[in-house]
Amino acid sequence: MLKVISQLKKALWSEGGHATSHVASNQVNINEQVSQEHNGNGHNIVGVYNEYKNLTPEKMKQVTIKFYELIGRGDSFGARELIETIESTGSTGKELWTYFSVMKVISGLIDVSESSEIHAELTRCYYGSRSPDERDIFLSLIIRLRFILKKRDEADEIFKAEELPGQLAKCQFYEFLASQEELLREASNNSLSDIEMLAITKGCFRVENAETALKLAQKVKSTYETYEAKVVYYIALAQCLSQDLKERHYWVIEKKIKDSIEELFEPVANLIKECEGRDRRVFNIAIPLLSYTGSDCKELHDLTWYYVAKWENDHSDYAAFLYAHKNGDFSRLEGTIKEAYLLSESKEELMNFRASFLGSREVETEKALLAIEYLDRSDIVSWIEVGGGLSNDIDEATRNFVILLLETTIASNQFEIKSDVSGYIKLLKTGDDFFVSANPLITIKIINNLNRLGLHSEACEMLDGVLPQQDPWLSPLMQEHLIALYNSHQFVSFKARMTELHNDAEDSSFYWALKAHLQVYENDYVSALNSIERALAIRRDFTRYLLQKCHILVRLDKDIKGFLNSLDDKILDIDDEDSVQLLAFMFNFCDFQKVEEILVSFFLNNPIKTSKVYSGLHFGHTLTKKGKDNLNPKPKNVGHAVQAFSYTHGRRRKKVIVVNGGDYPDSEYIIRSDSPIGKALLNLEVGHIDKTFPQDIILHEKLEPYVAALQISCEIRHDLNDGNDAFHMLELPSDKSKLFSSMQEYLQRLSSNKNDDLFSSPGIPLLMKGNAISTHEPVRAAVQLFTDPDIVKSIVVEKSGSNSPEEFVVDIYTAVYVALTGFLMQCQGGFFT
Repeated sequence: MLKVISQLKKALWSEGGHATSHVASNQVNINEQVSQEHNGNGHNIVGVYNEYKNLTPEKMKQVTIKFYELIGRGDSFGARELIETIESTGSTGKELWTYFSVMKVISGLIDVSESSEIHAELTRCYYGSRSPDERDIFLSLIIRLRFILKKRDEADEIFKAEELPGQLAKCQFYEFLASQEELLREASNNSLSDIEMLAITKGCFRVENAETALKLAQKVKSTYETYEAKVVYYIALAQCLSQDLKERHYWVIEKKIKDSIEELFEPVANLIKECEGRDRRVFNIAIPLLSYTGSDCKELHDLTWYYVAKWENDHSDYAAFLYAHKNGDFSRLEGTIKEAYLLSESKEELMNFRASFLGSREVETEKALLAIEYLDRSDIVSWIEVGGGLSNDIDEATRNFVILLLETTIASNQFEIKSDVSGYIKLLKTGDDFFVSANPLITIKIINNLNRLGLHSEACEMLDGVLPQQDPWLSPLMQEHLIALYNSHQFVSFKARMTELHNDAEDSSFYWALKAHLQVYENDYVSALNSIERALAIRRDFTRYLLQKCHILVRLDKDIKGFLNSLDDKILDIDDEDSVQLLAFMFNFCDFQKVEEILVSFFLNNPIKTSKVYSGLHFGHTLTKKGKDNLNPKPKNVGHAVQAFSYTHGRRRKKVIVVNGGDYPDSEYIIRSDSPIGKALLNLEVGHIDKTFPQDIILHEKLEPYVAALQISCEIRHDLNDGNDAFHMLELPSDKSKLFSSMQEYLQRLSSNKNDDLFSSPGIPLLMKGNAISTHEPVRAAVQLFTDPDIVKSIVVEKSGSNSPEEFVVDIYTAVYVALTGFLMQCQGGFFT
């Protein structure tokens, strides 16, 4: 949700996080001799001291190359350390003072405002140079210093005035000054050294010629394989990929581009290890890469976190996210992102936010998004009912987009919002299709809501033109699109999309599960079984796929009992609807003892949460023919449940299950076998009294653990029913002669409670209203539907033209309608129902 709220960067390396921004504009390394090693082992200060104790022009050139390399990596600390080490050798002279001073300006040890005298001395040193190496060094430093001082024209002039510029000066010119025409002309020179080609490549970054930069970098990398060559190559590749993205989100790019991006993970991780986190340029690839893809590449994540201090100033937003995620440190987060984290972590913050939200009549978009993510649907409904709405802090199209998310989130059925949804989608697709450039992390929430509500055709319409038409891949958004296509019965488009997906989609369990659905639809159950087995091979214990396999095995009349018995009970979760459905299958096909132990265990872990599922599964099963005679609960020892008891303690009657072992939360329905009351109950006989406690304990009944858990579940469910639960416990009269009349009264009360929303809404089809009246007597339901004035009817007359058909094929509702209205007498043709 954090990315939904924050501004989404569509490009991989966009403005402010550019892969090349730390190559040219921030005075990055341009020079690298072929013989120079780049092993990333830090700075060997003793070795540097000994090597450069007597600083000759040749050694000065090596120092300059090393200095440019460190600055290019963004390692200003290493550059300053190098300067201080060389200074400590005791080398003296006016030229060396100037040399070190310029390096200090470039590395930030001396402020640029103090560089006037240094610049004058540097120019004097250049014109008074005694050797070609000295002249080359001083000219390169002049170019670099004038570039920093924003005197580009003067830097260009002095370089072009030099008849035979050296390699260092040429490389500085290529990277910082040369025009695109000059770079292209030099790039065509086949006699260039590797460091010259790298300098031209970096110059191409500056003029945004990614294609030429990549060609040169590829050539250098394939020939020399130095560290610098690899870094520049991956920067060039990142820049080209960024252009290919065309500011699109990761989920809507083509598979070829996606694969190229993901191929960067391993080499970038290797570069971080090779430089030991000292090269900021590598992190300027890695951080946008992780942020853009949302990747869970563990090695790259671990490395970026390990070296976070090296790059956090360049990518403060992502660093703040990591500190919050890894350390629970929210102090670096700001604004709505920080608020979102606090809402997810603090109950007090959540309650304060809820109160603030419900008390506001108009909220900003970001606050509405937070409410959608963290508050209950009922809170948002209440807020809207009292006049809550969005402020005008964003443009109209984006506001409509968020309203669409809001309405689809709070809707309980499609009929409430079907027309509104269609209207918003048409409005947002008018002109430039808003959904093409919309935040897909909000888009997918809307699509998920539409699929949940059964508005699959609307979901397809919304995604039309958003996903790539050629070379697609199985992104999360594509998965929702396939679900919408399948459920809206657009099978031609669905099959075409499945065919278009590349072979790597077969590594997805979702792909195989969806294929199994299609094969079931086509009555190819053998192939469907093979497909769902492929899905389970990838996600072995995913309950949704296990449930899907159950349905296929039933169709094939195969050994579903053996399959269900083989399932590990630990994969089932009372909060998971698919787990509940698997339990329903187990009720029908497994030995009852397996279901008994699972349900009793669920109950012991959380009686209140389990009560609805427990009672629903039990009574649902007993309604089936098979359910009437295969329930045979064990009298005791069901898992950790030893036995259950109904007893009176003092004046209070209770039901409890005594347990031996297990780590169960405290509950009024559970007693430990080693507790005083637990021991007393286990030793008492029915009807006997234990007088060893301050209040007497009278044992009324010994119960099977399963039966006791069921009875307690029913009582809990009844006590918690606020009127929305169809479950009712009925009190029967003690006089058996009044049993029938009592039941008749109960049933009349229940049948009279019509759903006002259902029957008053003109958008809900007649068939649904009829089914609500009676699912078993359609004629009676139709008659009541058309004769009850309180039920709203929406009947559209079909005008078929002037030619009247000789025969009519009608449904029950039409037959009842024409009979009641008298239209039947005017029909000359026959009716077939």
